[in-house]
Amino acid sequence: MNPMSFRTRLSRLSGGRMRLIATTLAVIVAGFAIAVPQSSQQAHADSTATLPTCPFWSNVVPPVRSTTPWVPPSQTAQPVNLTSRLPSPGGVTGTLSNGQVTITLNRVPGAQAYRVWRNGQSVAWISDFGQATLTAVDTAPCQNAFYSVVAMSDQSGSDASMGQLSAPYQLASNGTVVPWQIPVGSTIPMLVTSYNDGGQTASAYNAGLGICAVDPRVVPWGTYFTVPGYGTCFAGDIGLWIQNDTVDVWLPGTQANNWGVQNRTITIIANPFTSGQPTSNPPPPPTTTQPPPTTTIPPTTNPPPGNVLANGGFESGALSPWTCDAGTVAVAGSPVHSGSHALVITPTSSDDAQCTQTVGVQPNKTYTLTDWVQGNYAYLGATVPGGTGGTIWTQSAPGYSQLTTSFTTGATTTSVTVFVHGWYGQGAVNVDDVALS
Repeated sequence: MNPMSFRTRLSRLSGGRMRLIATTLAVIVAGFAIAVPQSSQQAHADSTATLPTCPFWSNVVPPVRSTTPWVPPSQTAQPVNLTSRLPSPGGVTGTLSNGQVTITLNRVPGAQAYRVWRNGQSVAWISDFGQATLTAVDTAPCQNAFYSVVAMSDQSGSDASMGQLSAPYQLASNGTVVPWQIPVGSTIPMLVTSYNDGGQTASAYNAGLGICAVDPRVVPWGTYFTVPGYGTCFAGDIGLWIQNDTVDVWLPGTQANNWGVQNRTITIIANPFTSGQPTSNPPPPPTTTQPPPTTTIPPTTNPPPGNVLANGGFESGALSPWTCDAGTVAVAGSPVHSGSHALVITPTSSDDAQCTQTVGVQPNKTYTLTDWVQGNYAYLGATVPGGTGGTIWTQSAPGYSQLTTSFTTGATTTSVTVFVHGWYGQGAVNVDDVALS
């Protein structure tokens, strides 16, 4: 075995052992304090501004790894199909209050237990004994945390007992837990390594072709994506060296060594299967995901002219009334598209630097949302409860370029939340002249 292959495999083997130990301990600890009365939930959610940014689950610093010669795998990884298992719980909601996130979920027929993870770390193991409410509490939440939930057919925690891992939920900046996904078609440059050890992954599925390890702060669990030269990955594992812009793909035997260390640009795809998606959830509050599909109600008249947003050009020199992720945004005097100020958002490896503004709108109207951006991976969109809305983004804007999208409010829509953000670790983005009309 050559030194590069040994180093690659050793890192994964060590990560695998640590992963299973950490998961087991988390389950045992969570088992002592998971049943919380419904009355403990607060109607009002706290802002996440005072929470810390989400750290990596280990303080191990991986070595710098250079690309190696590559031998194509003998097979192409097909999408992992979990539809024969118990469905993921619906009705998942959560609220941040007094430094804790209380998460509730609906009962799944045939399930005896449920698990909840935050960024790949176990938060709770809930035994189903017929209690009125299924509740988990995250006592150490962090900004923009991603949650995953699963129903289990028995209490063993084996691969066979595991249902379908849910699509991601995010702790939004307003302190509520909402459905979330990376926009389909997004591309992310990654360092891609490989492992071949067996046994259970951190999500309790058995390791195998198509189960890939990620940093869940960047690619949340439950996400499907493609890797050139490998096939389709399902994000469902973690590893000691799998931090930030790194993905670890599973390959059998010496194929893992032959893969080595490669630079690849992954592409986010939709879940190829219809089951396992969040269902029965209320319309999401501020977040970067589009709202669940609803019936479009044709507009009756045009919305009023003019910009509905306040301080869309940031000419006040301050952020208000925008609400932004702490420590990632600022108002600057250069470069600007017009006027004398613009917003500068600087995503980190664990924060996409989101700013939101909630404004009143009229029902049954079609609105146009625009802004001017400069930088890589700039996003613009709106959350439209009861209506239909879109998100637009650009991979690259070397100079100021305009983004334009539209949405239609529903019969009961009285407010929407506009958002702008960048992408994890992809550099600063300048935003100016945000307008809603």
